[in-house]
Amino acid sequence: MNKLVIRVMEGDRLSPDHGRMLGWQETLCYARGDGQLWAGQTVHVPIEHTGTASYVSVHWADVNVDVRLPINESVSAKVGDILTVLTVDTPIFRVGPQSGGLPPTVTRAPVSVNVRLGDLGAAGR
Repeated sequence: MNKLVIRVMEGDRLSPDHGRMLGWQETLCYARGDGQLWAGQTVHVPIEHTGTASYVSVHWADVNVDVRLPINESVSAKVGDILTVLTVDTPIFRVGPQSGGLPPTVTRAPVSVNVRLGDLGAAGR
């Protein structure tokens, strides 16, 4: 499992000052081996400051990477509101494309597989 910090933000998601944070929540996500992180649970963010939610910041804490997802229709939020920003088993973070297959790995010593002669072949019972 990987830790994400989800922040509901007000303002322009491309702005260098990042806008103003309205609320946040930690959550866990998991990897399926498909280049994405998936929500391990539905994420509800408690609003701590009144404002207009315009985007969600998703911070993958383990590697210190942040993506900003726009909220299609801005939402007016007031203190005490709970916003649902992610639902369980949805892809929430896509890692960049692989540069190709993994390079081969070699051993640093000779490899031998020893099979006892009696272990070869079929056995009836």
